[in-house]
Amino acid sequence: AVAPSALEAKEEAKLMGFLAQATSGELVFFQESVEGASLEQLTILRQERFDRPGVELLREGLSASFFLNKLGVKAFCFDPRHGILLEDAQGNRLFTKICFSCGNLQIGDGPISELPPTWYYFLRDEFLEAGFPLK
Repeated sequence: AVAPSALEAKEEAKLMGFLAQATSGELVFFQESVEGASLEQLTILRQERFDRPGVELLREGLSASFFLNKLGVKAFCFDPRHGILLEDAQGNRLFTKICFSCGNLQIGDGPISELPPTWYYFLRDEFLEAGFPLK
């Protein structure tokens, strides 16, 4: 596996642009994933759907915190068990995989990148508040 890089501006723009258009989404918890596995190839253990107010909360929480310091990556297992699935009014979908163990994410089929620390804590708290396990 290739070591993660800092979240690139184009990847951040891809997620934030999609969040601006998304009408709904889902928090997703899944079994171990294979590198490069698509959403359809994952075994979903739990999903929690949210509507436009949830999308707005996610967009505001991530956009307000993006430019703060990066999380120091202590490991690179990239064994994501969590994800965010967003959908817009036209049915387009964007799936982001998150590994809370190493603090990395993958937006769509983009590169694996470091999760900015405030994104990490914001997303971790959202999953915990929704009753999802972290492992």
